[in-house]
Amino acid sequence: MKRRRLIWDLKNLTEDIDYMAQQALSNGILPGDFYNSSFSDFTAAQNAKSRKDRIQDPLALMNQITGGFTL
Repeated sequence: MKRRRLIWDLKNLTEDIDYMAQQALSNGILPGDFYNSSFSDFTAAQNAKSRKDRIQDPLALMNQITGGFTL
């Protein structure tokens, strides 16, 4: 039963990767470029956030709100 589940999970993973390649193709990335890149690099690119959506430095935020911070 575990082997059957593992085979199913691997099949789904393969299809997920192929689906990501299909989505990349629709954005102008060639399949060869997609499959020849590292999966971790692709995942990092997919999870990247714009500057406005990233966590801001708390001290910089406080300076922005208060007009400057002095001790």
